[in-house]
Amino acid sequence: RAGRAATAQQLSTALVEASGLPALWNTIRSQLMPRTEVLKARSAVLALRSLARSLSASDSAWSARAAGDAERIESAALEFAELRLQHLVMSGTFVVSEDERREIARVTTNSDVAGRLGVARDEPAPVRQAAALEGIQRWRSRGSDPLANSVVIEAAETMARAYEAAYATTIGMGTAESG
Repeated sequence: RAGRAATAQQLSTALVEASGLPALWNTIRSQLMPRTEVLKARSAVLALRSLARSLSASDSAWSARAAGDAERIESAALEFAELRLQHLVMSGTFVVSEDERREIARVTTNSDVAGRLGVARDEPAPVRQAAALEGIQRWRSRGSDPLANSVVIEAAETMARAYEAAYATTIGMGTAESG
């Protein structure tokens, strides 16, 4: 009625745009699709935890072991922590600047080390190592703030662990390049 769409096709396109569906699909493609395997693994751990709870009355020893195993898997897997960090950022629970939002997205969604570190793929190992060490130091410092709440500490720990994993990968690269 406002004259923005002269045809049914134009109206359809305008309604889809106004609905937010393109933004939703973009989020699904960029945030969820690259993590399908992690999401499946996370679902399996949650199912194990649920099974342990439901069997606690009939086999408390097995239930306790299974729940402990699920907890160990969950806490040790950096991919799960990164997934949780993305959730904390997207939900607004962990409030970050736009630069930090971009950094968290870069570090938690890139599959290659250079992409995670924000350096060119052809950068030598020492440059990658310096970028990783800078990230570790910055996020460890943020997490060690005595006034930081538990969400900030968890998020900073996850980012530091992600940078540490990237650093560990660059150590192997440096050895290969020097030999």
